[in-house]
Amino acid sequence: YTNATDKKNAKYSIETDKNAESGTYDYEFIVTDLAGKTSIFKRKVEVDKGSPRIEITTPGENATGLNALSGDTFTFRGRGEDKETGLAKIYYTISQNEDVPQSLENYAVISTTNAWNFILDLEDGNLGFNKNENKLSEGKYYLHVLAEDRAGNITKDENGKYIGATRLFEVDRSSPVVFETIFNSDETQNSKTGYSLKVNAKDTNKISSITVTQKKDAGEEYIIYQNNINDKVDYEQEIQNLPRRSTSASEAIENVIANLTETNDTGVHVADGIYVYNIIVTDVVGKETVIKRQVRLDTTMPTLSLTTPTTDEASNGDKTYITTLTPVIKGTANDAVGIKNVYVSNNYGTELTNATWVKCEGTGAWNVASSDVKNLFESEGTHNLWFYTEDTIGNSNKDNPVKYTVNIDTAAPVLNVDYS
Repeated sequence: YTNATDKKNAKYSIETDKNAESGTYDYEFIVTDLAGKTSIFKRKVEVDKGSPRIEITTPGENATGLNALSGDTFTFRGRGEDKETGLAKIYYTISQNEDVPQSLENYAVISTTNAWNFILDLEDGNLGFNKNENKLSEGKYYLHVLAEDRAGNITKDENGKYIGATRLFEVDRSSPVVFETIFNSDETQNSKTGYSLKVNAKDTNKISSITVTQKKDAGEEYIIYQNNINDKVDYEQEIQNLPRRSTSASEAIENVIANLTETNDTGVHVADGIYVYNIIVTDVVGKETVIKRQVRLDTTMPTLSLTTPTTDEASNGDKTYITTLTPVIKGTANDAVGIKNVYVSNNYGTELTNATWVKCEGTGAWNVASSDVKNLFESEGTHNLWFYTEDTIGNSNKDNPVKYTVNIDTAAPVLNVDYS
């Protein structure tokens, strides 16, 4: 460039080739006055038409599902590079959309020449990303990062749209919490009828599904309830008509128990035994929480037997006599859930409401108190005794008590001699 002028002060601009390739250009400016004196100064200009490179290193490519981000904070990391003018800054934003946001107003900015990082506080709930407070709640997200070099270049595609690095990740701080509120215990519970389980599940992110399995004694475990929930953080469900008869297990549960009035959802009676339930709650990233409930179904009446008097002395067969009005009366009672009380009556008759029942001492091994025995036998002769027992959950054979017959003879025979 050459230009002649006779001005004392002059300003000049030089327009370079816009199509010049990237590189370093050296310029030398020589100014000569009318007396031939010169001044020289130089300028170095770097032309950078290339785009910087950007990379996300943390979180990794598998930061979803069970590998979701957790804890109170998380540090996002990466690195950038520009081989021509060097990296100047990166822009980052987090959204729930895979498409790269095209307005830089949506991004936060970090000055850097290579490696970059930023820290966000992780929170419960589903409030999204707050770039002003550096907070991120639970959910599924995309991290978008753009890089700008010292020449102001930000990587764009052929259509002029921003492109950078994008990474899918999820935030899930904890496993779901599960409650069962009817039995509300890990211990074995007892029931004489059908029953229900009420499940309440909570998750600070979102619940995906609830599954309940049932297994009777050492039998096969199978699913009796399953619900794929539509992204709720709090869900309650009462599972009724339990226990349920298997429709899929290879070995079906026994078919009929006459005394069971409650039925399963298909109207089929199910059998006594211990039923184990696994309640499995899964959140949207796959974390599971399992709680167990164990219920003993007992619809069977307790059993009772008399040990003293012996069966020869108290029977319905040939008469064997007891020689006292105050005999020891004792026996045993058995039931799967335990015996609560044993009762005896000597006037059961035909009307249950007219009977007088006396509570015995003891439960599994029981006896009639000596003070009560006196009231059972007031005289010699044949006496009927009725016994019933009840277990700890209310099963009782009161409507069909066990009957024993006792023959008592306390007087010696009288011998009369007739002399003739």
